[in-house]
Amino acid sequence: MKKIVSLIAAAAVMMSFTSAFAESNADELQKVLVSVKPRVGVTDEYTEFTSRTFAADSGSSYMFNWSTEDGDKNISVRAYEDGVITSYNSYERTDGYDGPKMASMSAEDAKAIAESFEDKINPDYPYETEIFERGSASLYDGVRNFGITVYIDGVPLSETGSIGVDTVKGTVTSYSVWYNPAAAVDFESADAFIGADAAKSAYKEKLGMELVYSSFYDYDTDKLTFYPAYVQKSSYGRYINALTGEVEDINRNYYVSTSGGGATANMKAEDALESGLSPREIEEIDNINGLISKADIEQQIKGNKTLAVPSDMKAERVNLYKDTSEDIYFYNISMTSSDKDNAVYVRVTANAKTGEIISFSMSRDYDVNEKDIEYTYKNDDILKALAGGKSGEFVYNEETSGYDRYVNGARVERDGAYMTLTNGVLTNYSITYSDVEFPSIDDAMTADEAADAFFTQKEYKPVCMETYREDGAHIVPVYAYDGSYTSVNPFTGKLIDWRNQEVTGAEDEPLSYSDISGHYAESYINALAEYGIGFEGGSFKPDEKITQSDLLTLLTFVSGGESVIVRYGSTEQIDAAYARAAAGNIIKENERADDAVITRETASIYLIRAIGAEEYAKYDDIYVTPYSDVTENKGYIALLTAMGVVKGDDSGSFNPKREITRAEFAVMLYNYLNR
Repeated sequence: MKKIVSLIAAAAVMMSFTSAFAESNADELQKVLVSVKPRVGVTDEYTEFTSRTFAADSGSSYMFNWSTEDGDKNISVRAYEDGVITSYNSYERTDGYDGPKMASMSAEDAKAIAESFEDKINPDYPYETEIFERGSASLYDGVRNFGITVYIDGVPLSETGSIGVDTVKGTVTSYSVWYNPAAAVDFESADAFIGADAAKSAYKEKLGMELVYSSFYDYDTDKLTFYPAYVQKSSYGRYINALTGEVEDINRNYYVSTSGGGATANMKAEDALESGLSPREIEEIDNINGLISKADIEQQIKGNKTLAVPSDMKAERVNLYKDTSEDIYFYNISMTSSDKDNAVYVRVTANAKTGEIISFSMSRDYDVNEKDIEYTYKNDDILKALAGGKSGEFVYNEETSGYDRYVNGARVERDGAYMTLTNGVLTNYSITYSDVEFPSIDDAMTADEAADAFFTQKEYKPVCMETYREDGAHIVPVYAYDGSYTSVNPFTGKLIDWRNQEVTGAEDEPLSYSDISGHYAESYINALAEYGIGFEGGSFKPDEKITQSDLLTLLTFVSGGESVIVRYGSTEQIDAAYARAAAGNIIKENERADDAVITRETASIYLIRAIGAEEYAKYDDIYVTPYSDVTENKGYIALLTAMGVVKGDDSGSFNPKREITRAEFAVMLYNYLNR
């Protein structure tokens, strides 16, 4: 690994230039804009318009932004030069947060809106897609988010997309989807893939698992807790190629280049008007027509003697954007030399009209004044001198150029030591050493046994991944496990999460209860469960009295627009609920009583405080309730009755002093979310 030394030149260095125009920018921008605008719902009220240009090996893409003059509405779109839209966002200012709400339309209706939008906005998208449900609608803004799976020749792509539907307005608020027309697809048919069994064997042989000590901060005990676990041995981003059975390194770094344009005249106004563009859009195109081309700005940077940029530099990225606060266009340019052994990196921001350099940085893998400078990262004698007896637990890792700590033969994920020696002189040193007692791993299973246990609980299947090589982007099929990453308990072989808790799969299942069938509150409880609101354990215990801590856990998270499952015995969750309750003035000082049961009257007070209406509810004398047994706190109960959150019994009584059950509060909470 080479040390990178940065040299930053002064900003605002002026360059001489000859006037040129960005022909490709303006002409292509107009073409894409005319194609995109009818598909995204831009109306005449959107009088403001700006654009941004991105150039890369994958082709040019454009960011278009429309807004109303007052800024209350905004539509933002990114599209490629062939008209394929990769992102869409729509925003409309509201009068403010009106509290959490349940969705006003079904998931099926929202999905139909999403599918219709996708067909309209991207009719020429070249790949098969599938829209799938991704959880419930947001309690905060009523938006239901769906996932989009992209298929390459029938194989799912790991980089997918998403689409959000406002279930109140019935409109799409956001959309994104993967697209890279320059990516080479490195397979013809999934029939040529190796089987899952062969992939698992290759995984154990060429990647494998290693025993480590993982850790998490336990807020219940207020200390860092270590536990042994098996994790993938090789570094992140390595998979088994589904065609070859070899290790595939997935590289997310882009290798991109740009091309420049020549001179052109400004677009004729009558041509723009005929294309359906607004005066503001025409102005944007005219402005871009007057800018220095990408090719010319690159050459001017190379030719500037003050900057001393090597002539073999190649532009990796050239982005054109507008600073709306100053109404000025800028180029952001990244350049790299072709000499891979002594690479030089340049980053420039320049005024796209005048050529003025706004910022400049150059870094290289060797020092410009000391060509013979040498960096090393391993010196056991220095480590021993500084770390003393601890040094014996550290082993140098060539891959990371640092020292890993091992205890009982297992790597400690959190701990390590790093140093840099410049021509033999120590210039950097750091060490992390957890001084704790580590659990024994004497009876741990082997790495192969852990891998076998892992694959009996996780589906290992082929997916497509995008990787970048020097010749550009490639779509390659690899084998990957299904779902989020989990570790393996080295003694039981069971999957565990980051807190060393066994993963059963129930965490991803929707809430369901075995004890509410036929209960009067069944539909209310199930409706809350669809949003992930309820109690853990598979039973709701509907007729059990609800405690203050359970009620406030449900109320404080839900009133903040979040789902919540009450975890029995979780002091961390309870403390968080009380902190929220205090911050939101739902409970007052000295009112905390975790295990106290709550009356209907007190529950009503908490709800009014959560709504933020206590200032109006506290004036008892001005309220009349329909209940003969309500003589105190009449404002709280009267307001909730008017909102449809609470009601009395068949005899017309509210029973304010009666202790409330879980089922009764579930009905209150449901009504609160649908008021």
